[in-house]
Amino acid sequence: MDSPDLQNRDLFAYYKKLIAIRKANPALRAGSFRPFVVDNERELYAFERIADSNRCIVALNRSEDDHELKLSGRIKGKELLSGRKLNSDRATVPARQAIILRVE
Repeated sequence: MDSPDLQNRDLFAYYKKLIAIRKANPALRAGSFRPFVVDNERELYAFERIADSNRCIVALNRSEDDHELKLSGRIKGKELLSGRKLNSDRATVPARQAIILRVE
C-alpha cells in the first residue's frame, strides 16, 4: 500500500496537471458551455467548451466500467491528461476517470 506522503504527492501532481491544462486552454476558463452527453444510466457526463479557436470536450465516467463516448463526427485532437492523439469519432472514457479532449 502507498504511503500517505506518496498519495499526497500523486494527488498534488494530478492537480498541477489539471491547473496547467486549464491555463493553456481558454475554453476551459471562459468559453461557451454546451452539455454533450448526459447518460445517467451509464453514469457518463460530457460537455463541450469553446472560446475562439480553442475547443475542448470534457467527459466524466463515474461508473465501474469503461465507456465509449460517441463524438459528433471524426475529431482530430489530443487527450490532454494522457497525451494520446485522437483521430476518431469515438473516445474511451476509463472507469472512474475523466478525459479532456482538445479538438484541433
